[in-house]
Amino acid sequence: MKKAALALVLTVAGLASTTALAQANFVLRANVPFAFAIDGRLYSAGQYSLQAKNSNGVILRNQKTGESAIVPLINPRDNNGRAPQLVFAVHGSRATLVTLTDAEGHTWRVPASPKNHEENRNTQPMLVAVALK
Repeated sequence: MKKAALALVLTVAGLASTTALAQANFVLRANVPFAFAIDGRLYSAGQYSLQAKNSNGVILRNQKTGESAIVPLINPRDNNGRAPQLVFAVHGSRATLVTLTDAEGHTWRVPASPKNHEENRNTQPMLVAVALK
């Protein structure tokens, strides 16, 4: 009986992880018209591709320079009907990536660095969406 219960629990856990990884299966492209930051790292304006690494991150690649980085993602939630997009919080001349929505309507938050929290404490950001293809 214990072996059957353990097998059932492992099967359910395996299916749940497979579903999460399947949800994060995408390659999207964006033309970001301004410089931006992710987790304290600065990126220049330009053409980028975003490829799912797993359900917890994507690979961001600058199409011109080939520079790439892994962007951590947290708390996927369904936003059915929302177009794929990147949303940036813009404070003056500084933009920070805050969410990513894939082609299936799943939206992930992008963690902010402590430096971003400090800079953004006293001002209300303007949110700017950039379409993904």
